[in-house]
Amino acid sequence: MELHIAAPSDMPLIKSLYTDTFPKEERQDFDTIISFTREKRAVIYSIFENTFAGFVITLEDDSTVLINYFAMLPEMRCRGIGGRIITELTQRYAASGKRVFLEIETVPTHAAADDVRTRRRDFYRRCGYRDADICVRVFSCRFELMTHGGAITFDEYRNFLRSFFGQRIYERIREDTRDG
Repeated sequence: MELHIAAPSDMPLIKSLYTDTFPKEERQDFDTIISFTREKRAVIYSIFENTFAGFVITLEDDSTVLINYFAMLPEMRCRGIGGRIITELTQRYAASGKRVFLEIETVPTHAAADDVRTRRRDFYRRCGYRDADICVRVFSCRFELMTHGGAITFDEYRNFLRSFFGQRIYERIREDTRDG
């Protein structure tokens, strides 16, 4: 398993998996993400297991990292690769004193154990992430936050996103409830 900063030749594979994996309403403009990498405010990582297996996109400031997107090719899932990647990446950032957080689709209180949202939350818990007890609504998307290496408040979350996406997005972020 290899995790490295994505090469330009990886970008078509990453962009294809990105658009195939994430619903349109959850996707950010890919060119905007690329511009953040040029500004050293984001990193796009490629994951290889003999061949391209997936990617991770992070947004970063001096003290905080958002694992913004993480996706594995369907045929590479359920092999333990994703858990090793998230653990390795989290340890890298923790070693530099950064706290890490991520957004997952809100898991309803009574969601079944086999619900994909429940399985995703459980995956991150196994990787050492904890529920931040913050649910948010960004445009029409509902997320809950999970953290590693320190808590995050709703205001910190909003301000972090504003530093990347500006006032327009900041004004569209609302606190939400688990069962909205």
